[in-house]
Amino acid sequence: MSYVLPLQNLISLESSIDVKYAALSAQFGDGYEQVAPLGINRKSKVWNIIYRNMNAANTQTILNFLDSVEGYQTFFATPIGEIEQKWRLIPDSVQIQHYAEDQITHEPWKHITFKVRSAV
Repeated sequence: MSYVLPLQNLISLESSIDVKYAALSAQFGDGYEQVAPLGINRKSKVWNIIYRNMNAANTQTILNFLDSVEGYQTFFATPIGEIEQKWRLIPDSVQIQHYAEDQITHEPWKHITFKVRSAV
């Protein structure tokens, strides 16, 4: 089954992507350093996704999606300003914070943050 991250239009502009490159290095006594690429998939990305001010329905949509991918299923999502890519949820990275309450309906508003890793 192919999953797609829902409500991508509500992802906060505060979300960020960390890029890491894998390399082996050996430092020699004379100060010389030799560096070589590590593996065929040397570039990895971690996207810190932030949803702010989510109402109960949107919160439940995101939580249902996270439950469905269970930390091992891959899914497609498009970071702001980038092309669609395949990602995998980083286990134990989900945080839900009660933010406020609607003054009329008393519906809770929440912030949801989680991290995903690029999947090849």
